[in-house]
Amino acid sequence: MGKVIAIAAEKGGVGKTTIAVNLATILASPVEAGGKGKKVLLIDTDEQCNACMNLGLSFKDLFELDQDNNARNCGRMILDNSTDMREITLKDVVPEIPNLYLIPSSFRLMYAERALTDYSHKWVDENDEIHAAIYEEALSLRKTFANNKEFLDFFDYIIIDSRPSVSQINECMLAVANSLIVVTEPSYDSLFGIETLFGFWDKVMGKIGLEVDYAESVVLNKFNKDSSVHKQILAILTGDHSNDRVPDYAWEIFGEYKNLFINVPIKESQWVLRRSADAVPIIINPNKNEREYIRTTFMPLVEELYKEGIL
Repeated sequence: MGKVIAIAAEKGGVGKTTIAVNLATILASPVEAGGKGKKVLLIDTDEQCNACMNLGLSFKDLFELDQDNNARNCGRMILDNSTDMREITLKDVVPEIPNLYLIPSSFRLMYAERALTDYSHKWVDENDEIHAAIYEEALSLRKTFANNKEFLDFFDYIIIDSRPSVSQINECMLAVANSLIVVTEPSYDSLFGIETLFGFWDKVMGKIGLEVDYAESVVLNKFNKDSSVHKQILAILTGDHSNDRVPDYAWEIFGEYKNLFINVPIKESQWVLRRSADAVPIIINPNKNEREYIRTTFMPLVEELYKEGIL
């Protein structure tokens, strides 16, 4: 099975989907087009369906994929271990990137979340620690993946764009992952989101007995080098104590993330926003400015992720 990479954020609006879509399309694009020529399966597990729409699927497309009992979306593979993942995987979503495959999300994914909440976990608070009584449904996606090993062996990478939350569905996603990329924006609110996400998963994974050895990382998105606050956040993540405007508490709470930080800040760009609005990946027929952005921003990120064992 290819390497499974979960891309997560506890806080919404940090650009998690932007990272997921651009990483997937750059990895899957032909080498002659500036990509890596890898076989990539992108799984959208966010009910906002933004990854799907960034690749060109319309509201109509998504509703049509969700109309019958054999709906072609990720909710089916989460709740039904016997799902043949071939049946819910879309090919040629982006004709220029034939190596890119997609399992779409659904606007009704909340019902899968409710089913997992009802049947997979019962929570009790005992001595200020979290305990979980786990039922088989909690690890349903691991079983689905195991049942589809031959299909998943086809891919070099399986990239999961998760929900911006701590949720049962995200637990299923993380339970099958080899690597974890946590995306943050340069704000203190977003740093607290990192702390919440890592703290929750470290505790829960231990309590439910999952022995998952992640290659963990933090990626900083929407960075503006001219912003004072952005420079403070970068200083925290790199462990640069020369920035005397960083509050003292921040070093104590967030200082540990310097060991996980991928030191390639992703700059804010009108080109990325425009491509998202046009529902066309930036690597397809880029203009001069877009090529430079890919060369100086996304490709260094990909190379650093390789170097750190995330990819």
